Amino acid sequence: MSSDDPTPPDGPPRERVVLDPVLAELRRRHPDVDVVVLPPGDAGGPGAGADLGTPALEPRPADRETALRVAHHVDTVLEAVLAGLVARGVYDGTEAPTGRGRGWTGRGDDPGGATYTASVGFAAADPDAARHVLEQVGDLLLANGHDARAVVGRRVRLLSSDGRSVVDAEATGPHVRVEVRSLPLLLGRDDLVAVRQRRREGTQEGKQEGTQEGRSS
Repeated sequence: MSSDDPTPPDGPPRERVVLDPVLAELRRRHPDVDVVVLPPGDAGGPGAGADLGTPALEPRPADRETALRVAHHVDTVLEAVLAGLVARGVYDGTEAPTGRGRGWTGRGDDPGGATYTASVGFAAADPDAARHVLEQVGDLLLANGHDARAVVGRRVRLLSSDGRSVVDAEATGPHVRVEVRSLPLLLGRDDLVAVRQRRREGTQEGKQEGTQEGRSS
């Protein structure tokens, strides 16, 4: 370690937060929120929600309508983040994303339950711009009542929760990825099949409406 290094690698978490530009900016904007550094090995696993102060990630029983509401909430959280980034001028929103996905994973009647995930990836101008985008993601989440926390590791990463969903955002080089996932649900197999079908139908209806609007304009 060089003599001009202000903090040893195993220094206090609060000092490491201040040294990280992303986290320091979040602390400056939200001095009343304690931004906590999570150990890299523990932050991304299935139990991450417990570290975020969310309910324990034990699957809870749900019916079809509850599952649909959960999926809608996850979609809404992601779209709100993207809209906020567009409003702040750090994300274009008109360019095709480098990756986008929505859907259910897992089998509802398995012990781990089923989880609905919505994600989007896009490229910033350079790594510094990607870090700035992540600053804005954390700022937006904190402003909307999420418990946003940073993960120390080789990648710049934030975990956040509103108690109903978990947001996992990271910047790797110039690339940014934002993923929102629900807490796991216990669903019967028939219910999960029906919910997946309803979501597909809703996606197709949205595409058709977008096509009709484009033709009318």
